[in-house]
Amino acid sequence: MRLYNSAFRYAYNRFLDNYSKNEVYHLVRQVFKDLPSWYVNSAIEGAVEKLKSIKSQGINPRKVVFGGKKNFEKLCKHHLVEREWHERRKGRLVSIGNPNMKFVLENDGIYLQITSTRKRKPIKVRVKRKVKSEKDKWITFISMLLEGKKFPYTVELKKINGKIYGFVSFQIPTPEVKITRENGVIGIDINAKPFHLAIAEINKDGNLISYKRIKLGYLNNFSKNRKEYEEWLIAHKIINLAKEKNKAIVIENIENLPKGKRGDGKKKLRKVLGRFSYERILNKIERLCKLNGIEIIKVNPAWTSVQGKLKYSPQLNIDKDIAGAYVIGRRGLRLLKDKRFLNYLELSLKQRQKELEKKLKKETNKYKQNPIKIEINKIKRDLKLIKSLQSEPEGLLGAYGRNLSNQKNLWQTLEVALTTLLPEKRCFSPLKPILVEGKWERVVGRLGPFCLGGPK
Repeated sequence: MRLYNSAFRYAYNRFLDNYSKNEVYHLVRQVFKDLPSWYVNSAIEGAVEKLKSIKSQGINPRKVVFGGKKNFEKLCKHHLVEREWHERRKGRLVSIGNPNMKFVLENDGIYLQITSTRKRKPIKVRVKRKVKSEKDKWITFISMLLEGKKFPYTVELKKINGKIYGFVSFQIPTPEVKITRENGVIGIDINAKPFHLAIAEINKDGNLISYKRIKLGYLNNFSKNRKEYEEWLIAHKIINLAKEKNKAIVIENIENLPKGKRGDGKKKLRKVLGRFSYERILNKIERLCKLNGIEIIKVNPAWTSVQGKLKYSPQLNIDKDIAGAYVIGRRGLRLLKDKRFLNYLELSLKQRQKELEKKLKKETNKYKQNPIKIEINKIKRDLKLIKSLQSEPEGLLGAYGRNLSNQKNLWQTLEVALTTLLPEKRCFSPLKPILVEGKWERVVGRLGPFCLGGPK
């Protein structure tokens, strides 16, 4: 353990000096000659992950105290026993994969065989682990060992209060996906204010069937462990809904979610997001989907709320949160990204184009040729559109003939232009006469601001 943790800290400091991974490996092997190569690999991988974690938190990686800064301060003030400090700093050993630490099944029980330094023989210790429930993952792990399957697992040993505790992580085999998007999807949108889940059920054609909400505000009153338990219950509710409706689940891609930052003027919102992590509940939903054979689809959340409230909220008379979940679900269906559908559509248009071109050659009347030419040009534009499949409209003319085709955030521009007309910022159904029926004259014909849906 002492050798491993020393190698871990040494590798971490070499990465701070901008050494490559290959260079760090050779340096660690030279300095720690008695440490088996597999532990060297584990120490280097651990140092890489530690450095990424520190940088993501905005902490200076050169000011990290191994063992904990608070613990070090307590040690200096004699408020922490020296043994505890050394256990946290040096009492850890990790083997990624199972060559140096592997489980061995014998007649009298399960043993963990630990490879120590090169000069010492392997240590064999008995594993004391009781099954807690029928769903305990330890049952799955032991059954895989009994079947004689060769599979990778990671073992981590920790020294706590003078005793050695082991932690095992492994990949649980996932069942075959049986519930797919062929029957439709369930779009899920997490909203911070008010704190809730918006759920939209969509059929395979992209039409909204039903919707519901799950309140989440009560979670902020619970402790960390209770909150974790409640989050699992919420995730199970969504999985049961997917099973009942026989539909896949569409969620936002966690990597693209906005996290906010200091100075953005949204302190209260960031505080709410800090108490409830998007990642925790979305990860739980994703995990349960894989275990239950349900297809999970991740989409880019960009502009989902804006498109939802400006396009679907007025049309379907739903609020912006449900509309956002609807947009997420429709993106997951990927109707316009199905290659079979696009190939069929392209072939149909080309066939129609050939028929029209033959008809145009036979037609001698120039006046009757004009509608044929117009239809051919339209087919050409449609073919070009199929290839580009851009989500945002192009070639729009703004007020006074301004060309907006080169502006990037057209949805944002439209949002600013229209939402200023609304006295209430959650319900967008008053925009229906403008967005759906196209009655722009009701607004532009007035000199002053026009309040839709009655006076404020």
